[in-house]
Amino acid sequence: MHAQKIDYQQDKLLLENFSHPTVYLWLKLDASGKVTTPFWLQRCLEDYIIKAHQ
Repeated sequence: MHAQKIDYQQDKLLLENFSHPTVYLWLKLDASGKVTTPFWLQRCLEDYIIKAHQ
């Protein structure tokens, strides 16, 4: 798993060369500047971290 902040041009390049099964996920900032994370994503990340440390 890898997270990276990218600009528009990098985003556009990724979409042009998109290949499966790689999954790209775009997170957005809310009005206060915090990253908005869907609950399902938060849960998946928590489960991944817990399992990786067992």
